[in-house]
Amino acid sequence: MIGGYGAIVESLIDHEGLCNHVFMPGLLQGRDKLLALSRADVFVQPSYSEGFSAAILEAMAGGKPCVITTELISLRLQTSAPVKL
Repeated sequence: MIGGYGAIVESLIDHEGLCNHVFMPGLLQGRDKLLALSRADVFVQPSYSEGFSAAILEAMAGGKPCVITTELISLRLQTSAPVKL
């Protein structure tokens, strides 16, 4: 599920000719989620509001490279400085 800026992301994917290379399924659970992760080359979560989600951990556990924002809310130090991963 793409929230807020989904139309922009889909437009960029189309503009760059990546429609056959990018899979944006929305919410997947159980076997469907595991199957999608097993087939993925990389996991991307460019969210400023989700924080360090279980989805990122699941992708990492599956050995997938992860592309995520450096502004993860749940990983900020008490000084509010972002933690670089």
